[in-house]
Amino acid sequence: MDKAIRKLQEELKWPLEIRKADGDLCEASCDPEEKKHIFFFPEGESRNNSQFMRCLCQALLAEMVHPLFSAVVVEGPEAMPESVFENHIWPIFCVSRLWFADALMKERCPEENRKEIEKKLDLIDRSFPEGQIRANLSHTLQVALTLAEAKHFWQIDRKPQGTIEEMIGAFLQIDPYKPDLNALKGLNHCLLKKYSSFSAELVHNQDMGEQTWRVF
Repeated sequence: MDKAIRKLQEELKWPLEIRKADGDLCEASCDPEEKKHIFFFPEGESRNNSQFMRCLCQALLAEMVHPLFSAVVVEGPEAMPESVFENHIWPIFCVSRLWFADALMKERCPEENRKEIEKKLDLIDRSFPEGQIRANLSHTLQVALTLAEAKHFWQIDRKPQGTIEEMIGAFLQIDPYKPDLNALKGLNHCLLKKYSSFSAELVHNQDMGEQTWRVF
């Protein structure tokens, strides 16, 4: 994995800035105006692990395809309560981009990708021993992403039922190996429809000089 990480870093043209994360998760974003990547890492977290590699994959897609594969920039309806936006809209845009980053990671470092998926599947089995996924939207999306990746990348099929099955189906409709804005838009639209009546569109952001998301 170290070799794959070095190669990804060498391919990046924008500088990388590491900031301290508020929580215990590693997150990637970018600033398309200043053309730089920003990774949020917990104190003392190693930079030679799968989370760092996933962030690098997001960064490379941000440069090669569009910054929205790394940065999450979403404008919601003015009348929407902030709690609704944070709990039912924001998580979708955070997780959808990972479908493509993880596919790139699988191409660059397949053994590490498989180990990560197997580790997450074990965690899902222990967290939901009866097979019923009971969690908030953010965690449910993460479970759906893992199960979709297990099936699409490694032909490991857990055959879930109900809403989680529909959510997995939304991921599987989109080819993660062909990242483009239309594919990301289609995935966001499908996931939004599972939990709301909202849709997402791309709009030009004059301040950023790039397209960003608007929910309507």
